[in-house]
Amino acid sequence: MSTAEVIEQALNLESFRSLFLLLELLHTSLDKPDHEIDRVWQEEHYAE
Repeated sequence: MSTAEVIEQALNLESFRSLFLLLELLHTSLDKPDHEIDRVWQEEHYAE
């Protein structure tokens, strides 16, 4: 199931439930480590 399909199904649910599902989807998509950002911060730390 694609992201668009999940969003479409969530929007067809009652308001509170659809809001919860959309927020959960957003949180899941943003809660992934970004190794490039970690690397840049590490370089900045050791540059001082």
